[in-house]
Amino acid sequence: MFRLLIGWISVLRLEYEYRRRKTMDQKRNILMIIAALVLIASLSAVMCVNEVIEEQKQASELRIWELRQENEKLLAERYWNRLRRQIRFIHPIRSTWISSGMGYRKDPLGGVGDERLHKGIDIVDIPGTNVVAVMDGVVMEHWLVPGVHNGKLYHGHEIFGGFVVIKHTEELYSLYGHLGQTQVHEGQYINAGEKLGELGNTGLSTGPHLHFEVVVDPFVYLEGEL
Repeated sequence: MFRLLIGWISVLRLEYEYRRRKTMDQKRNILMIIAALVLIASLSAVMCVNEVIEEQKQASELRIWELRQENEKLLAERYWNRLRRQIRFIHPIRSTWISSGMGYRKDPLGGVGDERLHKGIDIVDIPGTNVVAVMDGVVMEHWLVPGVHNGKLYHGHEIFGGFVVIKHTEELYSLYGHLGQTQVHEGQYINAGEKLGELGNTGLSTGPHLHFEVVVDPFVYLEGEL
């Protein structure tokens, strides 16, 4: 009887030990699962924080770029305003009759095709009307009117015939085309209101008029860095 009791006690002890170890294993597994979940949550949190930091960094860089663009646009506007305040154009001829403004138009010579950009304005007056410089400057380009000059045959500019280009500033030029007579030379300094030639009908022209055009350096208008 005593031996039987000892046997039952041993069995109960083994059963207890088995259950205890099983419980410990379950607790260990639960702890490992919890640790894994905590690790995943921590990694997710770190990733979220990194994403937030990256978004804030991108937003900050974007804002810096926008501010830079705004400031450079402001500088360009101020630069252009300074340039515009320096410009004091007078009329190149006495007439104010504009027969064709700047913009797209059909070929006045009857060419077939799409509209083409007319880069200046056409001012009509009688042939021989004096054409003057609209602002102080230097003659950069001069095409004699078609004909014989000093024993040489000149054909003039292929489009504008008698043609003069004046540089007023580093960014600003004025062009005078279809002249019937010119009286300047390249490199000559010319004052505002000083005669540079006479209105004519040379080059590709449908009638007596002055083609007047202004060219501005694109850097005056460009925003940002190139």
